[in-house]
Amino acid sequence: MAMDNGGAIGSGGGGAGGSNGEHDLSDSLKTFGAVLKALREEARLTQEEFAQRVQYSTAYVAKIEQGKRFPPSDLPSRAEPALGAAAAKVLGAAARSLTRRAGAGVVVPAVGGDRGGGGVALCVRVPCDSWAVAA
Repeated sequence: MAMDNGGAIGSGGGGAGGSNGEHDLSDSLKTFGAVLKALREEARLTQEEFAQRVQYSTAYVAKIEQGKRFPPSDLPSRAEPALGAAAAKVLGAAARSLTRRAGAGVVVPAVGGDRGGGGVALCVRVPCDSWAVAA
């Protein structure tokens, strides 16, 4: 398995702290985790199966999904074979939002049915307190 904390996107901890910046960061990490979980579930993979495919521990994947750890910078590319190209693009967009200043937001591309289905409808809360919908 690869190291659990190497090459993480952004810096610092994900806990909610006293400053608004830390709170925004915590919300962003939780949003990324929710996106990852929804995409993993759409691909009908358990955390264990997904972790094995991206070569990270199951515990680390769980902490990313819970918003307790920064995702590694290579997670979107590692996830592409398991989740599909469109899902990897969504993960990449969500990951980029973690490195932007608080309030900048992110545009999330629509998820197509690249696995033969109709795709997944997903509402994502972004740092600027607006809503983006991928359908």
